[in-house]
Amino acid sequence: MPKLVARCLTISLDGFSAAKGQALDAPFGKDGMRLMEWAFATKYFAKMTGQEGGAEGLVDKDVRIGGGASTVSQYLKAGLVDELHFVLVPMLLGSGERIFEGLDGLSDSYEVAKYIPSKTVAHVRIVKKAK
Repeated sequence: MPKLVARCLTISLDGFSAAKGQALDAPFGKDGMRLMEWAFATKYFAKMTGQEGGAEGLVDKDVRIGGGASTVSQYLKAGLVDELHFVLVPMLLGSGERIFEGLDGLSDSYEVAKYIPSKTVAHVRIVKKAK
């Protein structure tokens, strides 16, 4: 059965998925593109941009949530996300938009299903707890 999932949401060590100063020409805010450097090295990104090579990662056929931290946060607050895969990047942004802001009690509904560290990032997958 298909699930509602959010994949590859990138988060800094201090919990931000976008820096201050978000705009159409700076969707991740001032210097926020540093969060996405891990993705630029993937096979998926290379294929998307008409290039070859790159590292392989996760594939799925579920319904994905489009948008950034605010969108995913709203779905989490409503309890609609079945699975969230996020990428923890070893950097500090200091300020910006947090995905888990105001989600008190998140651990009552979700649990960590997988934590996979790599040389550059850690992949974390949380899933909705069975009722």
